[in-house]
Parts: sequence; C-alpha cells; structure tokens
Amino acid sequence: MHVLPEAEFRQVRTDRNRDKITREQQQGLLRRRIGVIGLSVGSSAALACALEGVGGAFRLADFDRLSLSNLNRLGAGVHDLGTEKSVLCARPLYELDPYLDIEVHRGGVTEETVADFFGGGDDDGDTLVGTMGLLVEGYGSNAMLTSLVLLPGAPMRGHGHEAGRLLMAYGFGPLGLHRIWAGHRSDHHVMPQVMHAAGLRPEATLRQLFRTQGCWHDVTTYAAVAPEWKRQATPRELAILDGAPHLDRV
Repeated sequence: MHVLPEAEFRQVRTDRNRDKITREQQQGLLRRRIGVIGLSVGSSAALACALEGVGGAFRLADFDRLSLSNLNRLGAGVHDLGTEKSVLCARPLYELDPYLDIEVHRGGVTEETVADFFGGGDDDGDTLVGTMGLLVEGYGSNAMLTSLVLLPGAPMRGHGHEAGRLLMAYGFGPLGLHRIWAGHRSDHHVMPQVMHAAGLRPEATLRQLFRTQGCWHDVTTYAAVAPEWKRQATPRELAILDGAPHLDRV
C-alpha cells in the first residue's frame, strides 16, 4: 500500500481539525509525546489522542494480557484473548498513522522503570519532571484536578500549586470549564496550604472514602469556580485565560 509522505499525510488526515485549531497549533500538538499507563480504559484515551493528532510519539505501558473480563471496556475481540494489552493498543495507532513513534513498555511501570518511562526523549531537550492532569467529567463543565506526581530529584519540588494554577487557567480558559475540584486525605497536613495557594476553597469532608494501609480514610474536597478564580489570576494566568482560542473537549 502506498501512503502520502509524512507531512502531507498528516496535513490531509487532520484537515477537519481546522474548524477547531490552526495548522500551527496542530503542528505543536504533534510534537508532543503522550504517555499512557494502564491500557484497558487507557487504550481509548491513547486512540482518542491519535485520532485528533495530539502527539506524534506515544509511550504505552501495561504488564497485563487481555482477558475475557476486559471486553467490557477495551476494543478487542475473543480472537485477541491472551494478547498483551500494550500490543493491542499500539496496533490501531500504527494503522491510523504509520509515522507515529511508539514505545511499548510490556512490563508496565515500576519503581525501577518509572524514571525511564517519564524521562527525556524530546528533540528540543525538554525533560519531563512530573505529571498533573484535568479529568473532565462527562456532565456540565466540571473537572477534577488530579494529583501532582514529581519524579525523584525533580527541580520543581515546592511548586505544585503553581503547576496546578497554570493547569486551572487552561481549564477555565481554552477548555471553557466552570468548576474545578480536587481532594486529599484529611490527615494530610501540607495539602491544605497547597490547595489554598492554588485558589481552591474547602467544600466538604467525605467520610471513610477509601481504604489503604489497613484503615479507612476521610477525604477533604475543594473547588474553584471560574468567575471567582479569574479575579485573583496572575498576569501569566490571565494570558492563558484570555490569549488562547477555545478548544473542543475530546
């Protein structure tokens, strides 16, 4: 089979995105590297990114193989039973875009391999030092600010609230969210200061929400709504809020 050269192939394949973003923005997204750990539900997230042209490189990690009980959430069939989930995820991505750079981590991510999974690899010399995300919920304009994870020795320690605020500015700006919430174990004595610095305010205590280390734990939740949060945004955050076009959530 003959396909177009890489640049022309991607220009044509993502052409319908022009109603949402410019070609320059699309190129910027294609230069990103996407990492997905856990490839049951995660495989759908990876495929959605590839479909939209978000990420020209992927790192896929899962130690597991497909079982019958996975077929309620993973796009595969009985003929795939026993196949490694990382392979099942990589296959449709390659079929969609044969120019993708895909790394398959068949052993998943462990304490010994986490630095390798998150480390370097970008042509511009950038090195990923941690992760933080917005989990956009399926109703209204609501999202959860997921936990900040920093790699050992990362130079950003002590700046979790700053990373959170930049991500919240992106949520309230380009994503058009109205409410962002977060939570932490109620016995965590540092996180209240981080939440407050991020512009999140206490809402409720959820009693005995999850069990770990042999006991049940309460969770304190916090939230911010767009009109209030924007009033205390910094100039840098205002630039994110007001300077980018609104994107459709995918």
